[in-house]
Amino acid sequence: MRCKGMADDQILKEIWDHNLYQYNGRKELLDRAREILRRLDTLSPDLLDTVANGPLDLARLTVLYSIVKSNRLMAEFMYLVYLPNARMADGTIQRSDVDEFFRMLTEQDDAVSSWSESTIAKLKQVLVKTLAEVGLVVSPQDPRITRPLVTEAYRTALESAGDELFAQILTGGV
Repeated sequence: MRCKGMADDQILKEIWDHNLYQYNGRKELLDRAREILRRLDTLSPDLLDTVANGPLDLARLTVLYSIVKSNRLMAEFMYLVYLPNARMADGTIQRSDVDEFFRMLTEQDDAVSSWSESTIAKLKQVLVKTLAEVGLVVSPQDPRITRPLVTEAYRTALESAGDELFAQILTGGV
């Protein structure tokens, strides 16, 4: 809808009228739709086109990229946990890596240190599950890193958007 030139209010109305996300709770529907639109705002036209019309694997990576661009926790996780492990020949994201990441965050950030244990446990699950959903790890239960095939055109689109770092993260720094 965004690629077709629809305005955000038109998109939200279409999502609402047809319950496009198949949610039971309508408030949650609009909250989720606004969050997705906010993420799409972070994408260049080329990358937005990749989400709408590109191959599924690159579309998923681009959605992850939009999350990284709009969510500091995911950005730091990708840089501090995923990238170092992706650089290893037999890269795996161990539970201890995720635990250490959150331990470090709680020491450095008062807001994070105020989060409940259940919130942190859920976030740990969501971070690894997200990597599995976009194909960067085998599964949440088998967090071996799988390096995506990043085309030169896709890498160029990321670099043109000013994000050489994300291209490096995806390729394990290669």
